[in-house]
This record gives sequence, C-alpha cells and structure tokens, in this order.
Amino acid sequence: MRALFFSNTISPYNALLVDALRRRGNHVRAIYEHLPADLGRSWIRELSEGDHVASNFAHQYHAAAEGDFDVALLHGTYIGKLAVARMAGLHRAGLFQANRLPAAYWGERLRRQDHLIGLYRNAYFSYCDTIFAIGRWAVKSYTTCVRPGTVIHNFPYTTATTLVPRELAETPTIGFIGSMIPRKGVDRLLRAVANIQTSRRPRLELVGSGPRRSELESLACGLGLEVEWFGELGRQDMDLVRSRWWVQAVPSVYDGWGVVVPEGLASGIPVVASDHTGAALDLIRPGFNGTVLPLDGDWAQAIQGYCDEGTTIFEGQNARLLAAEIDTTKAALWLEEMLDPGARGRSRSFVGEAWGRIAKDIRLPPEVKITPS
Repeated sequence: MRALFFSNTISPYNALLVDALRRRGNHVRAIYEHLPADLGRSWIRELSEGDHVASNFAHQYHAAAEGDFDVALLHGTYIGKLAVARMAGLHRAGLFQANRLPAAYWGERLRRQDHLIGLYRNAYFSYCDTIFAIGRWAVKSYTTCVRPGTVIHNFPYTTATTLVPRELAETPTIGFIGSMIPRKGVDRLLRAVANIQTSRRPRLELVGSGPRRSELESLACGLGLEVEWFGELGRQDMDLVRSRWWVQAVPSVYDGWGVVVPEGLASGIPVVASDHTGAALDLIRPGFNGTVLPLDGDWAQAIQGYCDEGTTIFEGQNARLLAAEIDTTKAALWLEEMLDPGARGRSRSFVGEAWGRIAKDIRLPPEVKITPS
C-alpha cells in the first residue's frame, strides 16, 4: 500500500501507527503541520525518514503529495488555517479530481461547536468515503454529520505493549499522568484520596505539568496528602515510574479519547477512570481490568479497592491481555485491511473485535462482563 498520511502534529499516537505500517512494507509519506519549535517537547516524536513538515502554504502540500498513492488518510484537526491550507494543497495537486485518490478521515469525537462549522466539515468529509472514529463516542458523533453511505469504523489510538516488568511499590500507590489543567480532574483525585482513612490511605504519584500545578500542590498540602510530583518525564522514566503503581487514575472531566488509558493498560496496570473519558468506555470492563465511574461517583471507595494486592495483580494481568489484542502492530494490519478497496462496504470495530477474541478465549466469573463495544 502507498499512502499519504496528513496530521497536524507528530505525536506518539499517530507516529507509532505510521512506523508499524512502514515495518509491514507499506510506503507511507507522512506530512505534519506542527511548527519546528514543537520538536523537543516531551510528547512530540522526532521526524523519521519519509516524514515531512508542511507550513500553511498550499503549494507546499502540493509538492509533498506528488507521486502515485493508493489512499490519503487525513488525521487531526479539520478546523483552522492549516486545515484550509491542507485541503487547498490537495486540490491543487489534483488528488481528489475525478475520484483520483480515495480519502479517509481519522479523528476524535466532534465537539458540539465543531458540528456548527459546516464550511470546514463539508470541505473535509465530502471527500472522505470512510471515517475512522477514535472510539465509540466518536462513532456516534460522526454519524450526524457525514454524507449518507459513509462507512464509519471504530479505530482508536493504540500503543505498543510496555516491556518494563511490573514491580509494585511496597505500599499501595496511585498514579496519574496528564496536564495540570482543570479538565483533567486532578483536584477530584486529591479529594478522593483525602477521604480515605489515614491508616489505609495510598500514596500518590503525579506525572505532568501545567498552569494548575502550584494550586494543586497547595490543595494537597492542605488535605494532608503524601504526594510525589514528578513533572514531565521522558518515555523511559515514565514507564519505570508507572511500573510500580497499583492503579492508574484518570479522573478527567472530559477526554475525547485519553491515550493514557491504553498506555496504562499496556503497562499492565488496572485503570480507574471517569465515564467522561472516551477510552474508558471502550477499553475498561469493571472487574476485569479497571473501573469506570461517574464524575460524582465514590472515587475513594474505588481507589481503596486497588489497595488490595490480589486485585491489582489480577486486573493488571488482564490489562496486558487486552493491550496485546489492540497493540499498534495489530492496528496497522487491521487498518491495511480496511483501506483495501475490496474490504470496503460495512462498518467494523477494531476494539469490538479485540474484545470478541478475549470473550471467546477466556472463562471468567459471570459478574465480569466483557461484551464487545
């Protein structure tokens, strides 16, 4: 397969998939729109051979897209000056004239205000006969705005299974990874742990930075919590820190997907997450590999349940079991099949098929439900 891949930035979420496609012998030309200043940030990947950076000038997209390709996969934002330049460049290259190049779009859940921007939406989706929606939330949102007959697959961000051995900390430890911003819900996590009896209270380890860091430190101090603040960490250090956690918490007020959920599962850690996190709805099954709670749920009780070593080991093993079924290599193989002209015609779910394989191969107590999403 010869594919053009367009994205607004080079992040681990899309770069891992592009790398996996290339390892399978596909020719993928990846064109990113991030500014060079983005390079060096902890979550930005370095450019690989076959990667290009395009600015917001249409002729640069034209030049980057020259050549013979089988399909174009558009990823990331479709709103803003760069998105307009992207489409203008592709038109200028003649890629969509007379259906010359089939196009697909890969994106997260559309927000309410996104539905109102018809100009951008129509410019993109009218050329895409396939949508790869990042999670079940996204599937639902795209059904309301694409033209009839468009095939919509559930194809979320995936990650490689972490090979770092899991060695639990001596005392129960709850971990968090994310930006210190309001929608990540760190304050909810701090208050939940503070509501646990002092003698049974787990330690907290928080990875990340952001504008609320000092405010959250003050809150933790006022609540009398034992917290270790790591700031931003590189991938290797983050994996080592996470390997000792008993559970990873994702208390987001909103996350369209939330890649820290599959990353935690791939590390062999059960995840307790809010039901406002897209990845939690697709990837977590209570009693199997984590817990999903409403924002106003009893977070203290849920967290306290993972202070039991047997629970965290059992669910951690299951977490890796799921991660192995949705890792990036399998995702690349699945995407190849979906982009093949002969495979088009019906919607499928990469995640649902993974759960189906697990449900077929594993015998579990009746209270554990792992119905495919």
